[in-house]
Amino acid sequence: MSFSGKFCVFLTLLLSMSTAAFARPAASTPVEYLGARLGYSVTESHAAGTVTLQRPGAVIILRPGTYLYTVNGRPEVAATPPEARNGLVYIDARLAAELGRIAAATASRAPAPLPRLSPMAVVGKLSLAVGAVPGQTQIRISGTGPVGTNVSITLLGEISADLPTVELSHHEVVIGSDGTFTLISSTAPLYIQGTRVVVDARAGVGVVPASASIVLGQPNPAVVSPVDMLSSGQ
Repeated sequence: MSFSGKFCVFLTLLLSMSTAAFARPAASTPVEYLGARLGYSVTESHAAGTVTLQRPGAVIILRPGTYLYTVNGRPEVAATPPEARNGLVYIDARLAAELGRIAAATASRAPAPLPRLSPMAVVGKLSLAVGAVPGQTQIRISGTGPVGTNVSITLLGEISADLPTVELSHHEVVIGSDGTFTLISSTAPLYIQGTRVVVDARAGVGVVPASASIVLGQPNPAVVSPVDMLSSGQ
């Protein structure tokens, strides 16, 4: 290869290396999601072509397609301009880190007051009655509530103060046309004599939940149940 040919190859390699070295970081983080996680309110103005992130002590204005952005009116330059794609505005990792730094620096500022929420409307409530099935490791659960309501029932076993509470079973029932429901639930194989079973019943929004408990059988001498602790004054 002639000298001129070798020089051209060398120049091509040099240019490609220079381009890679100065490549812009990719804009891959949606600023709408990141801003919300960092505590900013995010407002887009299509007419002005801006995205404004605001939190106590900081107002940041980005312009998709433009390197220049402002922080409290002070001009700054991004390594990669924000990009508008598929209805979202994406920023690069450097600018994302800067937004995080600003959020941390202003975290001690008093947050904006939260809007007052109106109280939830109560449309009904659940009731529960629990009893053991004689001679069986089963309990009978009955209750009342709004007709047609789906109810989630969870049985939790409290074996002793030294053992964790475990979930024995979970059931889904529908309250009948008479406003009642009945369920027979087995507590085996997690059943232990002296276990205190807590039955928790929950329905949809506006329905007051209910709970009840029962101690299964006589306490096992090797296990101290919560009921034993109460009766002994521990």
